[in-house]
Amino acid sequence: MTVLLFAAGVLQPNAGQAARIDPAGVVCTSIRYGQTVDSAAVTQALAQAGDRFIREGRATPRSSLTNQLQRRSCTLQLTKPTKAKYGLPQLAALTQPSVLIVARLYQCASCNSLHAAPAAGFIITKGGAFVTSCHVFENKDFVTVVAMTGEGRIYPVAEILAANTDSDLAIGRLAGTGFTARPLSRQAPPGARILVNSHPHGHFFSLSEGIVARHFWERSGELNLPLMAITADFAPGSSGAPVLDETGAAVGVVDSIVLRMPGEGEPTAMNPAFIFKHCRPASAVLDLIIAK
Repeated sequence: MTVLLFAAGVLQPNAGQAARIDPAGVVCTSIRYGQTVDSAAVTQALAQAGDRFIREGRATPRSSLTNQLQRRSCTLQLTKPTKAKYGLPQLAALTQPSVLIVARLYQCASCNSLHAAPAAGFIITKGGAFVTSCHVFENKDFVTVVAMTGEGRIYPVAEILAANTDSDLAIGRLAGTGFTARPLSRQAPPGARILVNSHPHGHFFSLSEGIVARHFWERSGELNLPLMAITADFAPGSSGAPVLDETGAAVGVVDSIVLRMPGEGEPTAMNPAFIFKHCRPASAVLDLIIAK
């Protein structure tokens, strides 16, 4: 028996401290690679930024974002992959500025304040195009969506450029410029070493390493959709996170966890339960892009 536990979804961590505003109007926190992360402060900063963007008329409303999920392709100028390989600390430092906390903001029924429901994503162009999971924008209760970079800068999500609900992928655009982008690569053979930087259960910018386990087809009705299994850990809150190879290119996008249970009875040594970590390969993202 196979049970789909979750699509590595979003969650609501606790509130924390305030952020600051730079001269350009960008909301900033003090996140940097290697520093101690205050997850409560980050969550509070996301909500405060969203409130400011709404008051200033800079936030894109839910209705516009959800309507834009019908866009099926976009034209982008992508960064080219390099051949240089990095050790894990260097790789993590190199790639964190491109990793996003993509936060759906909703109005709390109890306190009437904005709260953040974070997932993950990553930037793929200097102009702010980013990849995340489509289901982040499908909830009916959110007000708007903001994103924080791995350098602690928070921006409104301006629009959805392209999406595929079948593969649960979306390409959005941040309202800003001068971003650090990750290249996309189709080269992810089984056995290749990978790194995931994600936000499991609100533990922001958590690293997990592993390998590509296999590539396979997911059958969904009449569709055959590509999936990639990896051994690196992730959990709810990790949706949309990049799966990075040793060059810093994104070879996949965190998708789901599947628990395989024995057909009958409790798991045993001879018939154990097994957890599979599934991702969408970068090729599924590239299918949404017309390269310049």
